[in-house]
Amino acid sequence: MEMLDSLTATLANLMSPPDGIDFDSSSPPAEAALTAPGPVSWRIFKNPVAL
Repeated sequence: MEMLDSLTATLANLMSPPDGIDFDSSSPPAEAALTAPGPVSWRIFKNPVAL
């Protein structure tokens, strides 16, 4: 179990940002979409069965 804890801690450290950098990728600021949400492509990509 000690090896799993060590591996988990190492991976968590690798995936965290460096000190002094704080960001939230779940809501990027001013991220504009390439197209408006009305076109057919949005309806197709919204439904994975259609792909």
